[in-house]
Amino acid sequence: VYQALATRPDLNAWTLVGHGNGGSVASKIIADDNNRRFNGLTMLGAVTYPGVNLRNVNLQLVYVYGGLDTVVT
Repeated sequence: VYQALATRPDLNAWTLVGHGNGGSVASKIIADDNNRRFNGLTMLGAVTYPGVNLRNVNLQLVYVYGGLDTVVT
């Protein structure tokens, strides 16, 4: 992700998608982004990184999980 951001500094509206631990890491990347380059996050069967609170981050957030998922629900 950081390499992609460095490669395309002209883009200022990024969306991250992550599954499982990848979603958790994506939430941490967005929470730590002081430049606010992200406008969306899709988490597939994932929870936010421990200690991360996205309530004050202005972005579109989508959670997708299964009804029988015992980890996320």
